[in-house]
Amino acid sequence: MISDALVKAYEMESHKAEFPILAIDPQTHDFFATHQSRRNYAPDIDPVDALFNSTKNGKNTIRHLDYLNIGFVSSADWYCENDRQEYLKAHQYEQKMKILDDSYTKSQLSFLKAHRQTIVDALKNATNEHVRSKYRWLCQYHNSIAMKKGKDFESSLIDMALF
Repeated sequence: MISDALVKAYEMESHKAEFPILAIDPQTHDFFATHQSRRNYAPDIDPVDALFNSTKNGKNTIRHLDYLNIGFVSSADWYCENDRQEYLKAHQYEQKMKILDDSYTKSQLSFLKAHRQTIVDALKNATNEHVRSKYRWLCQYHNSIAMKKGKDFESSLIDMALF
């Protein structure tokens, strides 16, 4: 847990980043991006692409841990016990896959909506403009992830006109 990378991330967030992120220094990112084991992954499941994102801070690009995408992927699970029971009762493969996909979508949508509500509540209660600017950035980050995930997740978008 305590490492040079963590110390560098703290320094970057404290002194360079204007956003509430866990910044990743270039050497740490390059270590993962050029690691020889990376070639074992297909491009659509590359863990480096799933773990990191980047944002502009003035002229600089800062890489950061993509916690929202990690949480989104990790939230793919049964939405409720009824969905799991329906899946177990289904006989056809296509029917099973539809039940599974629908349940995972509901679970991930629930995750994004909870994340949205947390940000919106915090932004409404923030009185310091510097803090509010960080929450507005989080709103944009949230929306970018939701839009990448597709039409099923549009209902989790944050209306930026409110802020």
